[in-house]
Formats: sequence, structure tokens, C-alpha cells
Amino acid sequence: MRPLYFLIWLAAFLFAQPSCRAEVKTLASGSYTAKNMQIQQFVGKISMDDVDNSMPLTLNFTNGKFAWVRVFLTDSSNSNPDPRAQPRGMMIVNENSFKRTSTVALDFTGRLRQGTTVLLIRGAGMPGSTFGWTLTTVTGTKITRVEPSNVQAGGIITLSGGPFNTDLSQNVVMFNNSRAKIIDATADSIRAMVPETLTAGTYTITVTTNGTKTNPVSVKIKGQPEVTGTSLNCVKSTMQFSIYGKNFSENASDNEVKIGSETARVVSATPESLTVEVPMFPDAGGGLWFNPPLQKPMTVKVGNVQAKGNLSIYIGPYQW
Repeated sequence: MRPLYFLIWLAAFLFAQPSCRAEVKTLASGSYTAKNMQIQQFVGKISMDDVDNSMPLTLNFTNGKFAWVRVFLTDSSNSNPDPRAQPRGMMIVNENSFKRTSTVALDFTGRLRQGTTVLLIRGAGMPGSTFGWTLTTVTGTKITRVEPSNVQAGGIITLSGGPFNTDLSQNVVMFNNSRAKIIDATADSIRAMVPETLTAGTYTITVTTNGTKTNPVSVKIKGQPEVTGTSLNCVKSTMQFSIYGKNFSENASDNEVKIGSETARVVSATPESLTVEVPMFPDAGGGLWFNPPLQKPMTVKVGNVQAKGNLSIYIGPYQW
């Protein structure tokens, strides 16, 4: 291939690939300048009418030579207090925040309330000192769908959206503070394994691609299934018995039970028990039961997740 043709082909290939680069968008901002050496008070406002609280939000501050600054998060009823009084609200930046840096970035995803949030800023510095803030979000990388929305710990979940990186090492999937193992990734979807250590509850999922975090989405996690015992120790072919445990699916068809290599039909199910029908176990002579009884291991799966615990049962001519 001639060099010119190769360069044209390479450029076309690169521009055809989906971009994984996210863009930073400023949603609100404020900048202030000290007029004298006295304590200065400034007010910044963020309207939730203009902000989607589910987006990844970062509150950034830049200090341009103020000797000290304090920033309080408050509401519109406290937007112009007496500068000598202690303001109501939560202090999010103080005089120690800028000791070794001129910029501070705070993760504010999900922290803003509906209505107007007020940033009450107090500080002192030489005339001409500046202070500014921006509320930013990341656009271009997002989660648009989670399937399934109710999944078992240890199960597989698919996150659609993107653009994600097809290099698995450049994506990080988090369930709150627990990192998930990524199975595969395309530009518009990621398949990941839910951490087995998660207990039942609602979790927030985020994906960080090339250092950029997506919007958070919620998913319900069911605890990993576990087997603890059976209603009988020895059973006959075609009879029914119960398996006890926890975190089974109430939908009988979602549960899979094997006795040895044979599949046992799940007749009914609750989160704590499964009623199953023993499959046919012909012995070498063609009979229905083993005599003496034969011990068979049992496995239980809920969806694609294998239950914890070890169970076995005897197949024989008598139940006990």
C-alpha cells in the first residue's frame, strides 16, 4: 500500500471509531473580586430548574489570592445574612482548603436539592483578589439502560449507553464502593458481574471510562442464593421434597435444581424454599430405585448464579 493511500485509510478508520472522549459542560458559575481589605461577602445561586441532579456534578472553586475563604451551602432564605453573624448551612470550603492549591473540586452528584441552592462566600484579601466557582457536568458518556434492573449478587448485568472504551482496563464499574468485574465491553454496552459480596438492597452504579464518570443509576440487588438443607434425607424417583435456603426466585422457572446430572423440576418456589420433583433414576437393572440408596450431590442455581452451600440426597426405595 502506498504511503499516501495508507494515511488516507488510517484517517478514515480513526474518524469512523466512536469517540470515548467526554466533554465538560458548565451549568452555573460565579466570579468575584475583592474591593478592599475588609471581609467580603458574595452570593452565588444554583437553580435546580436548570440542573439534572442525576447527572455527574462537580463543584469547582478557584482562589485568586484571597488570604482566606469560607463557602457555606445554604438556601434562598439565608442569601444575605449579616456579615458579622454565623450563617446557617453547611461549610464546604474553609481557610485550610487552599493551603497547598488554588483549586478545589467537590463531587456534588445527587447532593443538590430541588429549588434554589445558595453558595454564601466569605473571605478577605488584597484589593483585586479574585474568587470563582463553577458547577460542571460531563456530557458524552452516560448510562441509558440497565438490564436486568433487579439482579442477583454474583449475576451478570448489562449497562447500555456509552461511549465506553472497548479496552476493558479503561472502564471501571462501581456498585456504590464495590468494584465489579467487567466481562466484555463495546462502544455502547458493558457486561459486568455483580460483586458476590453485596447484600440485598438498592445500589448506585457508575461507570468511569477514560477517567470520566457517568451519571449514577439505581439497581436492586438480591443477595446471593444459599442452600441450607432439605425436608428429607432419602427420596424416591417422581416424589416431591423441599430444599431450604434463602434468596431463591419466587418465579419457579428462574430456579434450576440438579440431582447428580439430572434436572429436577421445580414445582413451586418462595425466597426461602423450593419444592422439587425427583427425576427418574433407573438403576442398571432398569428399576426406579437404588437399593441400597445411592447418594447424589445437588446443585441449585438462581438465574446464572450458583447457590452457596453443599447438599446431597439419597435416592432409594424408601423415604426418610
